[in-house]
Amino acid sequence: IPSELQGGSDTFEVALMNSSFGLGKIRLEQTRYEEAADLFEVALRSKWVLDPASSSDSDSEFSLKSRSSRSSRKKQVKSVNEDVPEEGQLYYSLGMANAALDDHDRAVRCFLTALRYLRRSLKMVDSQEVARVLFDCATSYYYICEFDQALSLWGEGLRILKT
Repeated sequence: IPSELQGGSDTFEVALMNSSFGLGKIRLEQTRYEEAADLFEVALRSKWVLDPASSSDSDSEFSLKSRSSRSSRKKQVKSVNEDVPEEGQLYYSLGMANAALDDHDRAVRCFLTALRYLRRSLKMVDSQEVARVLFDCATSYYYICEFDQALSLWGEGLRILKT
């Protein structure tokens, strides 16, 4: 992409990410879970186009597919827009949609990726947001009969909330 057109492409990706994320949240509230999951995936792909390094921590199945198609683009974009969703929010929302669709294996992967993002990138080790992700991840572990893991995460979430 020519450098003079690069900014327009980034503006499009930011708009696509924001609108997909916003519409995904609406679809999630409307219990239209498949549509919500699709929209959150579009938002994640746009995030990866804007910041290719962000997908390096991803456990997502489509991350590897997307990474090869954009490997030539090295420019990393930093947005000053506070309304741009963080990668952790995107993964958490995708996890919620997958959990609602009873795809708890995939929900767990999304929740764990969101948790890693919160702890590494945002340095949120013990916060209410981390406790919420732990609780939802534990619930998905429970539904896939990983009871020890579920109890461990629920306990960690409760420990955080007590402090």
